[in-house]
Amino acid sequence: MTESSEPEPQADDDQLPISNSETTSSDTSGLEDTQGAQDIRKAQGIEESEPIEAEEGAESPVTIQQHSDFLLLLALFISFRLLTLFLLRPGGFIRDWSDFDTFLGIAATSDYGLYPFLHYWLEWPPLIPWLAVGAYKLSLLFPPWTDHRLWFVLILGGVFVLFETGNFVLLYRLSRRLYGNGPSADRGNQTLGHKSQLTDYVLRPLWLYALLFVPIYALLGFFDAITLFFLLLALELILGGRLLGSAVSVGVGFLVKLTPIIFV
Repeated sequence: MTESSEPEPQADDDQLPISNSETTSSDTSGLEDTQGAQDIRKAQGIEESEPIEAEEGAESPVTIQQHSDFLLLLALFISFRLLTLFLLRPGGFIRDWSDFDTFLGIAATSDYGLYPFLHYWLEWPPLIPWLAVGAYKLSLLFPPWTDHRLWFVLILGGVFVLFETGNFVLLYRLSRRLYGNGPSADRGNQTLGHKSQLTDYVLRPLWLYALLFVPIYALLGFFDAITLFFLLLALELILGGRLLGSAVSVGVGFLVKLTPIIFV
């Protein structure tokens, strides 16, 4: 009796092309769906936004706007200080005196060959008295006009205006570090209102300083603007990680007034 041969199960090789074709068809249909969706979006005028990376070294629009507003404010600040120096006399009804008169008296002793800290002692550090002597010697080169103090006040006051301008620039740099120099300040996906608000925050300390009366009054006869300059410069250098430069700034400020000792 012969054994009936049972049909052997067919190999799965015949099924592989079917599964591959199904997978290929499903992938193709998925791609077609994706392309179809893209075609629909393009037909509706909707384009996919790609992340735009800022070029290295390029400034963002909000930074450019801040710089433009700052330059305008700086021009107004300098013109305001210069006109104050030219057209207003220090003193007033309450205190009809200015340290310009004191500096002039100290500097005028150089006519007799007497110089501060060489022939007499002063309670101030040496930088300002010697600055006054230099301004006095330079004022002698101009002819007298209306008031014998005029050229001396304009020269020494012009130096004060230069340091006041430096204070204004340093305030802007510190304000940008505080408000507008972080990563969120340069993102391109910010709304226009947020950028405008950020610029307002950066410039607000500058407006406050520009319109305060005390810095204007101090400009007309006091050297606190020079002291403030070295204080702000030391703070800016510390925040920038330049500790040696900050120490030098504090040392020079100490030659103007003892106030920078707060950084020691």
